[in-house]
Amino acid sequence: MKKTAILIFIFIVMLTAACAHAPAPEVTPNLTPSPTPDTTPDNSVDLGNQTNDDGNINGDDSFDEIVSSLTQDIRDLIPSDMLEKIIDLGMPIYAGITPPDMTGTFLSSPHVLLASNYDDMRSPGHKFADSFVTFYEQDNQRLTIGVKTASEGPEGGVVGEGVGGFIVGSEMNFTVFVVQDVIRLETDDAFTRANLYSGTLTDDGILNLHTITLILDEGPDPSEMQMRNGQARLIHDSDGFSEKIG
Repeated sequence: MKKTAILIFIFIVMLTAACAHAPAPEVTPNLTPSPTPDTTPDNSVDLGNQTNDDGNINGDDSFDEIVSSLTQDIRDLIPSDMLEKIIDLGMPIYAGITPPDMTGTFLSSPHVLLASNYDDMRSPGHKFADSFVTFYEQDNQRLTIGVKTASEGPEGGVVGEGVGGFIVGSEMNFTVFVVQDVIRLETDDAFTRANLYSGTLTDDGILNLHTITLILDEGPDPSEMQMRNGQARLIHDSDGFSEKIG
């Protein structure tokens, strides 16, 4: 019995030694790199229906979105079909209820045609007579403003005064909407037009002043020079700055 136990002990020792010297099983390393966790912060923001960087809402927004951003007074002042003509021409429009104080008289010169929505006898680039626009009696509680305009030149002087004017905008950007009764001095044409003015106010004037004239009522006996109902011109100060002169 003792001999048997000794033999078993010797066998266990020999087996343990053999296992200790046996080569370890081969393991093939996985060289495929593990994906690096994405630690980049997610800065994406759902901007929704926003204005362009400069506040101009007449960019990618639909017509309904642009109109809905305007005050009810403006929508009542200018019919929606006329607003659509204005927007289609590319007039910049700045929304907001905190426009800058526009009080003063400004000179648009050179006063140059950008586009028309009809078969205009004037081509883009045509230079009109210098235009003077005076803003007065601005009320930022009611968002109302008075507007007077005047121009003199070979095509005849034109004077007009607003019968209803409203202003929108924010920071230094603004858009003024006004309906004017106008007289062309050379031909005695009397007509009603909607005028829009958009730009950025500075201490000395207006940057990038754009003006639209759209005829609401051509009058009873318009001359050949007179634009017809629904016709519009988009004009800008082509040097980019309209000086404040008063």
